[in-house]
Amino acid sequence: MEAADQYGIGAPVEEAIALHERTGARESTLLPLGERLRDGTDRDGTDGERAKAVPVGICSLNCEHACRIAVETHGLDAAVEADAIVGRDTVGSHKPEPDSLLAAVERLGAEPEHALFVGDSRRDAVAAERAGVAFAWASELIER
Repeated sequence: MEAADQYGIGAPVEEAIALHERTGARESTLLPLGERLRDGTDRDGTDGERAKAVPVGICSLNCEHACRIAVETHGLDAAVEADAIVGRDTVGSHKPEPDSLLAAVERLGAEPEHALFVGDSRRDAVAAERAGVAFAWASELIER
């Protein structure tokens, strides 16, 4: 996408990618951590009042609209703060730059030092480090 901007074709490239992301969001599979979030359950399957009490946002390299489609598709509306859904197109930069993560944290009404970013890529880990936000690998939390 950076190269597309250099050649003056950033907008059509962005729209082509976003089209595929929106389709992918509709056809995606809800992962185990998403199921726990949706169902409000703790790792042992018990009712998770604690899980429901924690505000949740989204910081993604996908476009914001695709993120919103995925939230709706998987019934995560009650678990995710709608105002704290941040895609790569929501702010002027994207991961690993920290701006999108900081925007999601701010929209949750939290401070970076009191937030946790759960991710699955090196970009996520770098964004969290740059933002001063604690980081956890999604793969490690699945086993908990």
